[in-house]
Amino acid sequence: MSSLKPDAARPNSCLYGPVMRKFYILIHFILAYFLVYFILLSFYDDEYMLAAMPIMCMISYVLFYIGFCVRQQLFCVPIFVLDLISIPYFILLTVHYYEPAFETAYSSVRTYHIVAFSCAIATALLKCTVFPIIYRAYSLLPYDDDFEMGMEMAIMSLVSILFPLVLACALLVFSDGADPSGCEGFCHNNPAPAHVDTCCARCGPREEEPEVTPVPGFTGLSTLV
Repeated sequence: MSSLKPDAARPNSCLYGPVMRKFYILIHFILAYFLVYFILLSFYDDEYMLAAMPIMCMISYVLFYIGFCVRQQLFCVPIFVLDLISIPYFILLTVHYYEPAFETAYSSVRTYHIVAFSCAIATALLKCTVFPIIYRAYSLLPYDDDFEMGMEMAIMSLVSILFPLVLACALLVFSDGADPSGCEGFCHNNPAPAHVDTCCARCGPREEEPEVTPVPGFTGLSTLV
């Protein structure tokens, strides 16, 4: 009979099996990247107080990894506390970013806030799922010399970095052969020479719109040239 306790002789495979263990580690690293994004955006928006909680969470993550390396359970305590109190914080952060994300005119800054809104929701949900891996690591300390969890952390950290890069490269490759109609629309709305020369060279020459000139002697009338 499998047990829900991670340090049992037969721990539950759904929570602590090799595949799920790697999955939880991957989520943990993704959360760290989200926290970095929140910190950078808070400085970009000059809302420095919003960076306090992500910075504290990052410090607790660093202490967790240090504690895992030196095999001391005391270093793992902050991550339990901060993960619990930060869940409602990130729920409130979704409310904070809703207005700049969806109720303002479209701009690149609005795009940043849409990403932050999505990341805040994902962070609040994912923080509820990483407790099994944190609890397992905590309960197994001090672990044996042949324990493989440290190597699993190293492997999944590389996966969390390489997978988005490979995905981005694949999107760039496939978008190369896409229909240029979207680019053509961009050229139409941005007729500046810089845009035409760089982005829209493959779209072909842009059709010139007829120039509207007023008819002399007739107010309110015009003709197309």
